[in-house]
Amino acid sequence: MRSMMSGMRRTLRIHFPFPRITGFSGEDGELWFAGSQERAASVAEVFCGGNCHTTDRRRIHRSRLLSRSADLAAGGAVSVFCAHRGAPGLHDPAGRAIEAPLLVALTRELPPTVTALMEGLGNSSVREDIRRMRKAGFTYRVTTDPGAVREFYGHHYEPLVRERFPEDGAVMSLDRMLARLGQGGELLCADLDGDWVAGIFNSAQADIYAMGNLGIRDANESVRQKRVASALILRSLQRAVELGRPAAAMGASLPFLGKGSIWFKAKWGCTLRADGDVPRMLAFLDLRHETVRRALTESPVVHFHDDELAAVAWLPPEEAAARAIVREAGRYPGISKWYVLGTQDTLTTAEETLQRNGRVVPIPVEVRADAPLWLGQILRGHT
Repeated sequence: MRSMMSGMRRTLRIHFPFPRITGFSGEDGELWFAGSQERAASVAEVFCGGNCHTTDRRRIHRSRLLSRSADLAAGGAVSVFCAHRGAPGLHDPAGRAIEAPLLVALTRELPPTVTALMEGLGNSSVREDIRRMRKAGFTYRVTTDPGAVREFYGHHYEPLVRERFPEDGAVMSLDRMLARLGQGGELLCADLDGDWVAGIFNSAQADIYAMGNLGIRDANESVRQKRVASALILRSLQRAVELGRPAAAMGASLPFLGKGSIWFKAKWGCTLRADGDVPRMLAFLDLRHETVRRALTESPVVHFHDDELAAVAWLPPEEAAARAIVREAGRYPGISKWYVLGTQDTLTTAEETLQRNGRVVPIPVEVRADAPLWLGQILRGHT
């Protein structure tokens, strides 16, 4: 362990002065990601859209990183810096960038009975998931057998990660998973017509039930379409209640809203938070560029504002967009404010709708400008 930590420190000392930059390009835009590349490919998919691919890899001196990031963003790309875990971050004295957690944690408080849990799952998306999983006919079982865990790892968990996150999916080691069996770890299995089709490796800790690694046998898409992930989440919540745990942890996701991972988990009643040890991203976004505004429309960003979590989104002129923003602003406990940017005409038209939710803070932006319209500077001073 000591030699491994020494190696990590040596690696960090080498890379601190010359952080890595990776360029990505896709159908909807470009991203330059500097520093730790831990989730760079997944962040790139948000800002670059379809056909996202790597365009360049290089290193530059840390002293040039701020100016280079600003230049790239002013030219139309999105620039992001993420510090390595345990490494110093980057400070932008001009306040041009927003600061966002690399990962947002989701937890759900639990009632004392399964009946109360089910009665509290009332939104339409969850009801549809429950209808489809019941129609599929999944049955469930819990095991702590090491042989079953080995089978799950090789035939369910690892294939799904490789299929869904080929660029930067982090795969827990089998040894680590097996070690957790003696620390409250258990494998919740889903069977269909007598076949073991999926599972989730959870951990029953002293004061919380932590959901962990999900797996689908051979990454079978037809099984996934039967809402097996939702089925395993629901059964995990029920299991947590049965064990008397007051809360369940549902893992962590990248800080982007819309119909993504956070939306999927939050519909089960989760609260969002940013753990203190999570790496932070510094993101330079120039709102003069239509590609940046489109990204904020489709994937509002969770970021830090006045020491709280807030969300920022761009509002397009379509009438339904304002109603969707108001609905989404009520969906995520843990987010204090929704900063909704748009042209003055768009915000004036949507004013009555946006006033229906007190978390929404409209901010007019004139996108035709000669100088960069930095998102961080625009948000500064708004509460």
